[in-house]
Amino acid sequence: MYEAHTKREQVDRATEERFAYISGLLANTNLDDNKGSKRMTLESVDNSYHEALKSIYNIDTKKEIDFENDPFFKAMKIPGKDIPVVDEHGNIVELTARPEVKPHEQNIDIDIDQA
Repeated sequence: MYEAHTKREQVDRATEERFAYISGLLANTNLDDNKGSKRMTLESVDNSYHEALKSIYNIDTKKEIDFENDPFFKAMKIPGKDIPVVDEHGNIVELTARPEVKPHEQNIDIDIDQA
């Protein structure tokens, strides 16, 4: 709960900083040239704000999720995973369903301290 509160505070600070930059840039008449300097600077402020939000919430958009090895998704039954893959001749190439593993047969180490 404290973590969510601190993240909200960080987002509020980043938002206030963004508003301060935007209002300062809009008030600056030196950037009113025909080169688009003000627009490019405002876009830069928006991009850095969105990167800050990603950093606060630990969002990594470049990382792909490994559905087979991720413990969260491994525990779920994903619709369509048990549908067989068929080649052009109608032969079953691969059945994507995993064999049923009972919870007491799983070898999982659990860290209850999570420190």
